[in-house]
Amino acid sequence: MNVLVAKAGPLEGSVFPIAGRTLIGRDGECDIQVIDQGVSRKHACVLELDDGTVLLRDLESDNGTWVRGEPVLETVLSPGDEIAFGGSSFEFRTDHDGSLDELGDIELKLMSGPARATTLETTLTPEQRARLLATARARRRVQSATTVAPPAPVEVACCGSSLAAHARAHKWKFCPACGAPLDA
Repeated sequence: MNVLVAKAGPLEGSVFPIAGRTLIGRDGECDIQVIDQGVSRKHACVLELDDGTVLLRDLESDNGTWVRGEPVLETVLSPGDEIAFGGSSFEFRTDHDGSLDELGDIELKLMSGPARATTLETTLTPEQRARLLATARARRRVQSATTVAPPAPVEVACCGSSLAAHARAHKWKFCPACGAPLDA
């Protein structure tokens, strides 16, 4: 099981399981909603790949994504990595023997909606906690088993305008007129 543990910011102390694709941002549709003005609406995405590798990708956020104190666009996460967005930071942890269950907090996202700064807390009995964790694991297994690969990108031909010729001469990656990728 892979998790992000909030170390600083409005979610400090919360634990978030990572399964498949986990979207992080201020938006109510994000899997991890961070109410922080330094965080974009859709700031970053954590992807758990089939081989067990966990990838963090910045989604062209305004303030950037930082891992191990360095700005990143995309990186493979290792256990213990510190990830920072705005004024919030998380630690990436992985544990395949189940001992992360001892962390204590379980973050439940019951509904999407407008961002709220308040959090409701309740105490679970050990039996309720075990049942909740078992149900979440079962749902994640079903979700990851039914994940569909994204469609292959479609090659777009450049328009061949005079702007494209200028862009090629200056070794730009994309045509400013049509947006198509340019050969180096």
